[in-house]
Amino acid sequence: MELQAPTARCSQGVACCDVVNRGAFYYEGAIYYATLDGNAVAVDAQTGQELWKNRLGNINKGETITMAPEVVKGKVLIGNSGGEYGVRGWLAALDAKSGALQWKAFSTGPDSEV
Repeated sequence: MELQAPTARCSQGVACCDVVNRGAFYYEGAIYYATLDGNAVAVDAQTGQELWKNRLGNINKGETITMAPEVVKGKVLIGNSGGEYGVRGWLAALDAKSGALQWKAFSTGPDSEV
């Protein structure tokens, strides 16, 4: 995947795990993938037309997304990378149809948020 957006190029300098993309996920006619600069994206599998895009990470904090998302019961599950830089780990669930954030859980931090 060629990284074209200015933020995508900037993310190459802060990526903890090299400039990688670990894959995509197909679910009910759409392909879901993440970008190194912290976006989750859904495209129509037939036309390639973008259905939605949701910025989840902040490259200015060293957050990137290198993982392949997974869809479970209509929720796109995706987490961040960057722990090597002290980035707080999280897992987010997005609605597969709209891309709206359903929840975000942290893997580090105060007990009330983990």
